[in-house]
Amino acid sequence: MDYVTGFETNKDFFDSFPQFDIRKSVFREKNKKSNISYVDGGVGGIPLAWREDDKTVFIDSSDTHSLIMGATGSKKSRLLVMPTVNILGKAGESMIITDPKAEIYNRTAHNLSENGYRVFVINFRDPSLGDSWNPLKIPYEFYCNYEIDKAYEIVNDVATNLISEAAYNKDPYWDYAASDLFFWLTLILFKFCKDNNLSELVNIDSLLYLRRKFFEDSVEGRLSKDKLIWKYIDEDDIIAASVTGATENAHNTQRNILCTLDTKLRMFAISPTLMDMLSTNTIDMSDIGNKKTAIFLIMPDEKTSYHRLISLFVKQSYECIINEAQSKHGGVMPIRINYVLDEFSSLPTIEDFPAMITAARSRNIRFNLVIQSKHQLLQRYKSETESIVT
Repeated sequence: MDYVTGFETNKDFFDSFPQFDIRKSVFREKNKKSNISYVDGGVGGIPLAWREDDKTVFIDSSDTHSLIMGATGSKKSRLLVMPTVNILGKAGESMIITDPKAEIYNRTAHNLSENGYRVFVINFRDPSLGDSWNPLKIPYEFYCNYEIDKAYEIVNDVATNLISEAAYNKDPYWDYAASDLFFWLTLILFKFCKDNNLSELVNIDSLLYLRRKFFEDSVEGRLSKDKLIWKYIDEDDIIAASVTGATENAHNTQRNILCTLDTKLRMFAISPTLMDMLSTNTIDMSDIGNKKTAIFLIMPDEKTSYHRLISLFVKQSYECIINEAQSKHGGVMPIRINYVLDEFSSLPTIEDFPAMITAARSRNIRFNLVIQSKHQLLQRYKSETESIVT
């Protein structure tokens, strides 16, 4: 990670970085020898310094990830994040942006659209506005294409992000058990929808319905075997093994697992507009590195109830991009993809994040993390923090 802590003023320093001429809206190579058209891409980055006399911004266009720290009120969003988005927009690079107050979207989306970008917005402040994203769509597509290992891996990511917070609990058993329950309910849903050609029912709403139906007539903690759904369980060894572990528990244990799952999923049940937004998909994540794309993740800054979904989107989009790079582009995406993650340390822990940033550079993916202090990062990632900052 690069720490942007201050700027030198000597000429050698300035001339060592690519430049963006605001007046002419062009990029220049080092030493101002040539202009670069923004459509070539690969020249955008975070602003490092500003020269007033010729309206020139000096930028870091390398493939190095960046960590930006600034206290509350230091204008990180206005002085660094928004200029970064605008510069990346001129350079033709794709980006995924967390936007705590929607002001980044409000101030940059119009210009991006005028520059030929596909602009999407996932609005967790008001889910009735903007685009939609179904977190179960991508794993279901892998499942239908018989890429079962990949499908199970992504479903596990969904379960971990939405359900399991064991790292912060004294007794992690209930989170792990509820996560397992979410996992095998999802697999049952996948199998049922595939066998009956009902892909439109693959969503969180159907998962909640399945949870209710599956346990509604349990007796003394044991489930009735006359349910049609057992047909789908018995036909799949992995599902059957997972279900046995949950349904054979003592009644009180099973009740506590269900209570934990219901508590974690309550945000969906009490928000019909959120459920609607997560039931369909208007974003093709596999295209983020093929076409100029900007995705804004608008999240409420006054509450954290939806932050788990933000972390899940980051992880899932990354996995999808990596798969696209490996399967179709020889491991490297054609257009660089930038994660501009404002208030990153307020998001729940993203599993395997140090490994993600290590592998990202060679795939033409760059992370720009904006936090208030290193202490915040330590609270989230503990011993993994040094791996992230170095």
